[in-house]
Amino acid sequence: MYVCVEMSATPRDLPLEKTVEEFLVSKMEERLRRAHKKPEWDVARVSPSCKVVLARRELDAADCRLAEKRKEQSKQRALLDKQWEDLAEKEKALRASFTRFHSFLTENELKRERASKKLQEELSLQKHRDLDIDAMKETINKLDHIKKNMDQHVTDYKIYEDFLKKVVTVSKFNSIHEVLNRYETLVATRDELAARQKRDLTALESERSEMAHLSQVCYIPPDSVRLIHGGE
Repeated sequence: MYVCVEMSATPRDLPLEKTVEEFLVSKMEERLRRAHKKPEWDVARVSPSCKVVLARRELDAADCRLAEKRKEQSKQRALLDKQWEDLAEKEKALRASFTRFHSFLTENELKRERASKKLQEELSLQKHRDLDIDAMKETINKLDHIKKNMDQHVTDYKIYEDFLKKVVTVSKFNSIHEVLNRYETLVATRDELAARQKRDLTALESERSEMAHLSQVCYIPPDSVRLIHGGE
């Protein structure tokens, strides 16, 4: 038995009666411990055969525990193998899914590029079509202008048509076409006669020039002519 006191306290500071009482109590406890201690000759001895039996029991128990451990380990190994197979299948499926997803992205990218290219081609074609439409509109406007002018000419020349119709009715011609053919023939004849007259005038003028040149070359003074005639 131990007495807990403060560090500042000393045996002289404790009461004398308490110190003697604690000393006696400690002595009595020590005697009791020595009285209850069994001597080595009083302990039961174990024979070798008992030790073998005990060792076999412990070995059998250890074998049973080991078998249980192996069985448990086998179950755990089977469970781990199943989980590993599941993980392998999931990994395979994930890889296949990733491959399909990559192929899907690649295919979509190709489709997007083709669509973009086609859109650019359509825009370019639409631009050319717009230019063609503008050119056709301009041509149509020009043709409309020409048509208006021709309509105006037809209106202006309507009086000549009416005149030719009257000419047909009072002449030997049967149609305006015959009148126009006759007119064209007369115009062609007139042009031919004018050309012939121009050629004749050109030839006559050439002959006059030639005769004038000859007259200058063969010029004989009048006095010489009189002398020639007087001498005769």
